[in-house]
Amino acid sequence: MNTKQKQKLRKFVNELSLIRGRHTELVSVYIPAGYDIIKIIQHLAQEQGTASNIKDAKTRKNVQDSLEKLIRHLRLFKRTPPNGLAAFAGNVDAQESKINLKVWSIEPPEPLNTRIYRCDQTFLLDILKGMMESKEKYALIVMDRREATIGVLQGTSIKVLVHQTSNVPGKTTKGGQSAARYARIREGAAKEFYKRIAEAAKKEFLGKKEVKGLLLGGPGPTKEDFQQYLTRELQDKLLVIQDLTYTDESGLHHLVDKSQNIFAKTAIAEEKAVLNIFFEALARTPDKVAYGEKQVEKALEM
Repeated sequence: MNTKQKQKLRKFVNELSLIRGRHTELVSVYIPAGYDIIKIIQHLAQEQGTASNIKDAKTRKNVQDSLEKLIRHLRLFKRTPPNGLAAFAGNVDAQESKINLKVWSIEPPEPLNTRIYRCDQTFLLDILKGMMESKEKYALIVMDRREATIGVLQGTSIKVLVHQTSNVPGKTTKGGQSAARYARIREGAAKEFYKRIAEAAKKEFLGKKEVKGLLLGGPGPTKEDFQQYLTRELQDKLLVIQDLTYTDESGLHHLVDKSQNIFAKTAIAEEKAVLNIFFEALARTPDKVAYGEKQVEKALEM
């Protein structure tokens, strides 16, 4: 989703979020990508008949009239747009004695895969709001020789994906050859555990463009020893290594809390990259660049 699409969708959702119906008379319709719009029109015509069973006369009339207005609007489309269509209709007048029926529709920036018809006191906007949420993700790994937790940060939500425990035996007090042999066994078990964690991280994050970076944390030097087992792609995405106490879900939250400055630096770096593109275009092709509030608004409208 580009910036212009995001702005258009946010403005659309914000406008409809403010509207409240007096009863369950606001109509929301979601048409999936590739679905026959004629079938939706036929379904809405059937719902007009069903609405005759609504007991309250005003609500019944508002629902039926909204459906009629929506049907007329959908007939303007020769076919369902490539990403589907979200359409809404209802009485928006604040005064109960007045009727002001309006209809809205928008082709979402991402394909719809859900077919919905609903009458309620508010428009159903959760699907469109979900499209505005950040799709960027950050991979999270907290680990030591005992356990590891792999998670993902998206927006402000942290989700645990994998939790593993190791087979590394505890330290021994035996001396001589027994101690040396036991140490080798512990190192071998630790390496196998590192490989398991790295393989799980590879399965969760490798090749996923929405993963913008990797945060790694844990107590002691174990995390530094572990990073060499990650694939080259994940090593290249490694943003920070943090010293942490815990390696469970609480460790993931602590890792994110300690890395706030990293997120800020990443955002600033991205903004600088965009500005560099802008200034380069300004120098080479100034006729293709707009700056200043009025000029930018005019360019967006065009």
